[in-house]
Amino acid sequence: MKKQTLKSEFHEERMNFKKFILENPNYYGQIKKSKTKGIKSASGNITFEELVSIGYNPETCQLDATIAIKLQSGFSGPLCQNGSFEYVRFFLDYGSGWEDQGYVAINLHDIPTKLDCLKHPEKPMHYVASLSIKPKAKFCSVHVLPKARAILSWEALPTENDPDYDMAWGNRIDGVVQIKNFPQFIHISKNAEINEALINKFLDTAINNPELKVNNIKEIVEAETNEKVDDILNVKQNKNIVELSDYYKKHNHAIEPLRLSLKEIDKCVKQNNIQYTASVIEKMSYLKIDWDKIISLFGKTKANVDYEELKNVGLDYNKDCFVATIEIKKTSGFMGDLCTKGSNEYVAFWVDWNNDCNWEYVGTTKVNVHDFSETSKNHLFYTALLPYDFTYHRKKCTNPNVVKVRGVLSWNVEPSKTNHDELKTYGNRIDTYVEIKPGFVPGEIYPAIIGLGGVPVDKINDITGLTTSDALFILNAHKVDSLGRSCPFAGTVVLQGVPFPGYKYRVQVKRVGDGSWSTLHDSLLLVGWDAITYKVKYTTITPDSNGYYDYQQFNVNIDNVLARWQTSGDEKWEVKLDILGIYGSAIKTIQLCNSRLLEAALNIDNGGNCKDFVVGSNIDCHFVARGKYFGSFALHYLGTMLPPAPDIYTETLPAPGNSFTFNTTGVPACGYSIGVSVWDRVICDSQSVGHSPIYSGTGLCLRKS
Repeated sequence: MKKQTLKSEFHEERMNFKKFILENPNYYGQIKKSKTKGIKSASGNITFEELVSIGYNPETCQLDATIAIKLQSGFSGPLCQNGSFEYVRFFLDYGSGWEDQGYVAINLHDIPTKLDCLKHPEKPMHYVASLSIKPKAKFCSVHVLPKARAILSWEALPTENDPDYDMAWGNRIDGVVQIKNFPQFIHISKNAEINEALINKFLDTAINNPELKVNNIKEIVEAETNEKVDDILNVKQNKNIVELSDYYKKHNHAIEPLRLSLKEIDKCVKQNNIQYTASVIEKMSYLKIDWDKIISLFGKTKANVDYEELKNVGLDYNKDCFVATIEIKKTSGFMGDLCTKGSNEYVAFWVDWNNDCNWEYVGTTKVNVHDFSETSKNHLFYTALLPYDFTYHRKKCTNPNVVKVRGVLSWNVEPSKTNHDELKTYGNRIDTYVEIKPGFVPGEIYPAIIGLGGVPVDKINDITGLTTSDALFILNAHKVDSLGRSCPFAGTVVLQGVPFPGYKYRVQVKRVGDGSWSTLHDSLLLVGWDAITYKVKYTTITPDSNGYYDYQQFNVNIDNVLARWQTSGDEKWEVKLDILGIYGSAIKTIQLCNSRLLEAALNIDNGGNCKDFVVGSNIDCHFVARGKYFGSFALHYLGTMLPPAPDIYTETLPAPGNSFTFNTTGVPACGYSIGVSVWDRVICDSQSVGHSPIYSGTGLCLRKS
């Protein structure tokens, strides 16, 4: 096999990319508003990586972009080294312009290209970048079909709020997605069996978790109360064959009889129920459809992709989740609009774990789809997600684990779980390669902590309890601090660990220097995956009288969460994990900082604070922005904010601090405020960096003369 290497014409640019960017952040001219002139033009080179699809999962409110990695080198080192980052920033346009949704990073490496069992090279590999968003939903009678954009950029984070960002390495891709809207009728039943406390619990959960769908809220409430919440949704039932036929005829949609009756025919064939089959034949007769002909057509039609097509399958490298991207090609033929149950696109996943051409079924998932606006001329792009437990497929970083994955799409009837080659009436099949993230290799049972405070445990210094310079967040690969500064923790500290179902574990904490441990014993809400309904499910577990929780199966706890510790104070603490009946404990030190230990001050030097000035004069100021775990600052003056600059990440001198001057020429006479905001770099609630800022400011009045 011909060895894949860096193409000579790109070698210098690729290998020296970080150096060029450090010397000049706008080296490729990709930062349009930069005062620094670019040396070269950003070309959007896709030799090494390329975005190949974008999609949206309406149940999880998650945007997904699939990246194809084409070469075995050019990613800054092998798996045991730091590697490099692929950044994907997402945008949505609801009709009034692009809105920044945020970004995701994936940490990639040089992975040697081997041959699979059919002697095909194991490239490209498909990685999926996934971002949870808060979409703008309306009632189901109104279709919300925003345009979605993903921008891929290797090693350089695309500029915020810049949908036209020009990247040196990467590309951008657009698609249209459908937001899952609110049901037309949402109400709380007046049935006396539903008590007021349960209703209040439902409403409180909805208000405090606006990103959750109503069904998710219902599941959480039922899990926490062990009571059924009935009649929360009033969703129209799907029409039968006759009603659907009349409905589509009325709206001038030519939907073939096989499509309309597929589910019923499939049930007839599988169950061989004479009574049910007779009822279906009667409906067909009413519609003047020849039963024998449609059964013959059912047997002959395989892998029809007129309505939907599986475009890509890949692996969400951060969240350990298989992802399938599905293109919806027609506006109708999906059994109803958003106010009905619609229909389902099923995807079965298979994996060749050992490169021996033997496929193992790993699970099926689905995504709910509907008819959409007749005026839309765009195709829609959905993603179907399948979380998977890779515990027993992990390998060490010295042995990259690339496997072949197959996705099989089937509309409205489930695909086979025993035959990886079988194709149903509507749908298709795709194979690709993915890399399984290295990690804990299963063996003996012992307390194993994966992450603490959203950060891999090996990225927290054992002595200081602060993050290391290369620390990343587990679920999105964001750098904890772009400058590599060490960070403490605050708020809810999540502990994640390797699961050992059948055993019990306990989590204890103590302040460094204290003699005794405190046991965490709060109820724990876990996010899981229901393999029957193909939906996210929620489970609440409680510890026994000694504080021991039961380890859960992966389908109950897909994020491997073992505890959520509600912290307080600013001291250094120790966290201990032990397993009942197993010798030894895992102990990790962590530095807390729940207080905002910052200083912010700003004063006007020439004339004093809250004084009058003449338009055209200079305003001379001193300001202070500093403190323990200082992150950054921003100066606000005359209703604007100073643009980002390198020194905003450097704390000022002690009081009176640093000086700055601005001129008021051309500024309208009026009253203004000026001030400084200061942020820290504390990891809050295991998911974001920086408490809310502290602010100090003053006012001034500009007069014409």
